[in-house]
Amino acid sequence: MLEELIYSGVNEPEVYRLLVKGDLLKIYKMDIKVDGIYRFVEIATVNLVINFTEMTNLMRALLILYRLKERVLSMAKRLELAELRKSKSINVNLTLPVSWLR
Repeated sequence: MLEELIYSGVNEPEVYRLLVKGDLLKIYKMDIKVDGIYRFVEIATVNLVINFTEMTNLMRALLILYRLKERVLSMAKRLELAELRKSKSINVNLTLPVSWLR
């Protein structure tokens, strides 16, 4: 998916992954900042609510998921802008050259 964003001409592309193990949610981000070096980092871990006694985790989980939603929407807007530029044949200098992909 990251390669697809780069080929589409998205500046500073990022992709996100969610991993759920029981009551634990982990969120990861992958990007590429230098030639051929991919970064895959855990950006959040949150305990999910699985019974009523753990309702205190709900606000933290919702806050983290809201922040993730904002990041994903930002990436979607950048992708839409890149596709629009491509359709109108507007040349834009990319921050990441395609040659960085390995």
